[in-house]
Amino acid sequence: MPFAPFIFLICLVAGIAYLIYVKRKERELIEQVTPITRGEWSERRVVLKLLKAGINPKAIFHDLYIQKPNGTYTQVDVAVATKVRDLPLQKGKGLQRLDFRQ
Repeated sequence: MPFAPFIFLICLVAGIAYLIYVKRKERELIEQVTPITRGEWSERRVVLKLLKAGINPKAIFHDLYIQKPNGTYTQVDVAVATKVRDLPLQKGKGLQRLDFRQ
């Protein structure tokens, strides 16, 4: 039984090393689209989910400003350009899809 603390310590170190590895890979993915310091964690989480879903990093736009038909601007948290249609997403109560058709 004297090996139990040693085995526990090895498992703990291995688990921490794995978590650091996963977070570093996620950070590298997010930084393909936006700086890690920009926006809130929930916005970066959406960007990460889109990247893991296979969306091209060049098609994802974070903190995008769009001019409305009346000349004013609106800020969109995340927008995805697709072949069919652009898909702007706004963080709020859940993730909302915006519609600029007026």
